[in-house]
Amino acid sequence: FINPFLSATKKVLKVQCFMEITPDKPHLKKASDPLLLGDVSGIISINSETFTGTLAISMSEPIFIKIVSNMLGD
Repeated sequence: FINPFLSATKKVLKVQCFMEITPDKPHLKKASDPLLLGDVSGIISINSETFTGTLAISMSEPIFIKIVSNMLGD
């Protein structure tokens, strides 16, 4: 279920930002985990007849700045 999101994220960063990435292994968030792990995060809501949940993409500020810099050619 998560693999299409990982694949799409990798492809977008490769095509739009000229970056090859290796995502960490996906995991379920525990109640004791912090809400978000990085400085910059995005949350995608997923709702269907069989599943309801959220997917978080989170990264540190230096990584985010590098992505934006590569994307804008700045």
